Amino acid sequence: DGGDGWGDDPCTPADESANDNYGDLHLLAGSPCIDAGDNSAVIANPTDHEGNERIANVVVDMGAYERICPCSVIGDFDCSCGVDGVDFATFALAWLTGPADPAYKQACDISNPGDDYIDVEDAKVLAENWLQLQEP
Repeated sequence: DGGDGWGDDPCTPADESANDNYGDLHLLAGSPCIDAGDNSAVIANPTDHEGNERIANVVVDMGAYERICPCSVIGDFDCSCGVDGVDFATFALAWLTGPADPAYKQACDISNPGDDYIDVEDAKVLAENWLQLQEP
């Protein structure tokens, strides 16, 4: 196919995903594309290219593959297996927002039950999990 991945050469594999011209396209821990997609753009009953649920957390990831976090620490927004400064920065950008605000990030609504507003109840949960680490 000339290396373009379009399958225009009859000698290319029937499964174009086998044509790995660009390397591994999975999101890495800490990627800004994790939970940065637009849920309204996701079709009903979606899966990613590996058959995983398209929305693994609260917000869809950008890219072909949904990042499946190897751990589950509440407040770990970047799937790094710990709550740290990166997670705090994500939370701070969403502080005091609700669904009508463009800065709202539903993943930051971590109080139980969630109330669709990023406020002190969510900050308490983030503080409870601050600097907690979990092995993947």
